[in-house]
Amino acid sequence: MQRSDLSSYERNLTGEGGSVAGLLVWRILGSSTDLTLTASVLSSEKMIERRAAWSLLVLCAGLLLLVAGGLIYLFTSNILACLLSQTLLLSPQAAHYEMWRVSPVPVTLSIYFFNWTNPHELKQPGAKPKLVEMGPYAFREYHEKVDIVWDDDNNTVSYRQVRWWQFDPDQSRGSLDDLVTTVNVVPACGLFFGGFLWLNGKTYQKNGLHQQLRIWRDPQVWSYYSGGLGVEPPTRKTAAYISRDWGIFMQAPMSMTFSATGQKAHVIHKVRELLFEGYDDALLKMGSKFQFISDMKIPYDKFGWFYMRNGTASWDGHYNMATGAGDIYQIGQLKKWNYSNRTRFYSGDCGRIHGSAGELWPPLRARDDKIDMSIALDYCDDVEVSGARGYRYKASASILDNGTLDASTACFCGGRCSPVGVLNVSSCRFGSPAFVSYPHFYLGDQYYLQQVEGLSPDKDRHEFYVTLEPTSGIPLDVAARVQVNILLEDRPNVGLYEGIPTLYMPVIWFEARGTVTPDQVSSLAPLAALPTFVLACTLTLLTLGALLVAGVAVYCWLHPETSAHFLERRCQKRSATKLDHSLSPLVKDNKSESIILKVK
Repeated sequence: MQRSDLSSYERNLTGEGGSVAGLLVWRILGSSTDLTLTASVLSSEKMIERRAAWSLLVLCAGLLLLVAGGLIYLFTSNILACLLSQTLLLSPQAAHYEMWRVSPVPVTLSIYFFNWTNPHELKQPGAKPKLVEMGPYAFREYHEKVDIVWDDDNNTVSYRQVRWWQFDPDQSRGSLDDLVTTVNVVPACGLFFGGFLWLNGKTYQKNGLHQQLRIWRDPQVWSYYSGGLGVEPPTRKTAAYISRDWGIFMQAPMSMTFSATGQKAHVIHKVRELLFEGYDDALLKMGSKFQFISDMKIPYDKFGWFYMRNGTASWDGHYNMATGAGDIYQIGQLKKWNYSNRTRFYSGDCGRIHGSAGELWPPLRARDDKIDMSIALDYCDDVEVSGARGYRYKASASILDNGTLDASTACFCGGRCSPVGVLNVSSCRFGSPAFVSYPHFYLGDQYYLQQVEGLSPDKDRHEFYVTLEPTSGIPLDVAARVQVNILLEDRPNVGLYEGIPTLYMPVIWFEARGTVTPDQVSSLAPLAALPTFVLACTLTLLTLGALLVAGVAVYCWLHPETSAHFLERRCQKRSATKLDHSLSPLVKDNKSESIILKVK
């Protein structure tokens, strides 16, 4: 190395008599400084690289959380349905099977009678029947399902239902020995016609008149159409009502029969006789003596609204409903009743069997959903029942429409279209003049209220409603209220009904009320909280994802070298030679500096 190659600083160190040792020390110290700087640069680059890698990892995690939260939000209903199907699906192994088989919800059946105070004025022009409500006569109602058969192929279960009633004096206003003056149902919704002849699903010919009357001895029909509230279904053809279109040759024997047996338009009996015990009637006894006319046995020796019904499994009929397997939104939906998906009593859509069997409804209710239980109930309000939030659905006037409000309901007329407010169930009751309504003709046409005195429709007491827990579809509070009315009309050739005005006469009304207890509500809490839990998970995922993405963005904004390195790494191709890129300049140039000492 020549002296001219040394820097001026080095020449000063050595000079003419400069020390080689001084130059050597300077070279060593300078090289150490360069190495320290190189190590610092390398450390800084590695730190930037690690920060960029962590930023990338956090960014990916945030994006994944956002995507997961968005997917859960989009498919919330599917996720909830999947979770609920595991809990609500009805099967013999289900945790709630016994609760379904034997209803744990206390049900009270309250029965009200209309006491007719002026029956002697029935035929007086301008006089109106005066009615006084009596009751309630409360009964504890118990349900148990029997003859249960599972059909896994169709995802249905079939069963019958037994009901028991026990009088509850503490919740009653009155005694079972109270006397009630009411419509004489036996001749009005009668047992005989044309000289007390019994017919049993066959053609009978008398006096040259060919009459074909079919009797379906199916006592479950009326129970179904009365909402299972316990009205005894007649199993025979009516007397006065069926004879309304007959001539004098057919009506005269009937009128004579009524006179011979001392029939009146009203009767006076104890509450216990009108309900479960039944009362004797001369027409019934006379009819039993003429059973030889047909092969039908008279199943009743007394008349009563609940006579021979307590503790029997035949009255409510044979049910076939969906278990929810395959589609949880079908749970509780009635598929067949009495082995058919249609009734024989109405035409068109009015005769279709559909809706809920009454105890299970599809889950995940919305406020604008309708409850389909062969009648459609409309949402009206959010309520709280025993601490649980529920959606209340009420029955409207359209349910008791006969084509007045909606032409499609004209098929419920049954041959007699009445003003809105009553539903003609004569076809369900085998021709008897029975019409159901809300109590006191609530939501009915003023036509009915003007016919009698003593009625006071009240929303709070007479509204029909069902309250459901929206997530599980389990009923929280049910108030099923139905009134039975008997149509009385002028029969010119039947003395008992000759000259009377046309009356839809209220006879009896029922309230079946069931409300869950606080203990039962606590068992529903996990199901009720499921949507909230899923929503909380969704919001948590979205919030964490947003925070992570926002955190990475803020960090990159505060440390632009990290984002620059990130972009550089994103643009470069990964290769095996990538490791050489971060080496120090001394190594990267592949050159080694040599120190040449010049010795004088």
